[in-house]
Amino acid sequence: MGSFTEAVEAISVSTELVVEELSPHLDILLTTLQDGTEGAAEWIAASGILCTLAQMLRTRGPLTLHAAQLVADLSGHASVREHCIKAGLGPTLLGLLACGDQELLLHVIRALGRICLGDYVQQDLLVRGGALPLLMETMQTLPEYPLLVPACLQALCSLAGMGEDEGLVMNWNRVGSLGGDECVYWGMPCSPHGLLSMVTVVRVNQGLWGHHSVAVEKLQRCSSTVWSSQASRGPPSRSSFIPRGVCSRSGRVMEHGVRNNPRFSSLRSRVFHTLL
Repeated sequence: MGSFTEAVEAISVSTELVVEELSPHLDILLTTLQDGTEGAAEWIAASGILCTLAQMLRTRGPLTLHAAQLVADLSGHASVREHCIKAGLGPTLLGLLACGDQELLLHVIRALGRICLGDYVQQDLLVRGGALPLLMETMQTLPEYPLLVPACLQALCSLAGMGEDEGLVMNWNRVGSLGGDECVYWGMPCSPHGLLSMVTVVRVNQGLWGHHSVAVEKLQRCSSTVWSSQASRGPPSRSSFIPRGVCSRSGRVMEHGVRNNPRFSSLRSRVFHTLL
């Protein structure tokens, strides 16, 4: 743990973002987190270096990728998310969603989806900041990068207050369009068993005049056999993509309407409701 504590201390006392000095220390912190060292995330959060990481993200320099990856790994720990929020990392990450670097985008999107888990205030702040159109644009313009679309869908679920905590790996598939600009995605937990405890349906719609909406629905107690037979019937209609065998169904809708500039203008409305 010696090198880890030295790395934390070196970053915490740094007054300048010198790549040659800080990059090796960031690598040590990343390795320690990825090795699952107990208490490492809490130690980093308590050290006060999260504000330094936010500065690295804002400068968009050589250390930005390291910082984004570290924040993504840190925010996977529920115990440090409040520290990340207090350091202003959510809005800072949001400012990087328009970057064209696919590797950086992946870490940024994962971090955003994790930071806002279970925090309505942070979810609302990020939606007001334009997270919906930015995530939807990423899904449309970079679909060939296989990890980005699932990360965007997971982030959208988190923003809707219906994301899952760490430990559940989702397998996402696009199942067609409901007409116009609305696309439907099904997300199923990766499980070796025949029965699925939950299926997530995400409907993404980019309408006219910069209006964006995302509907997230949770379908529980659906067998994989029923779901597979439903999927084989072809593109779904508004009612047919919900298979039989569903015991309960709930969902939320987010809407982001803007004028003139859908990327940066403020939120006009956000609506949540329960789907019966």
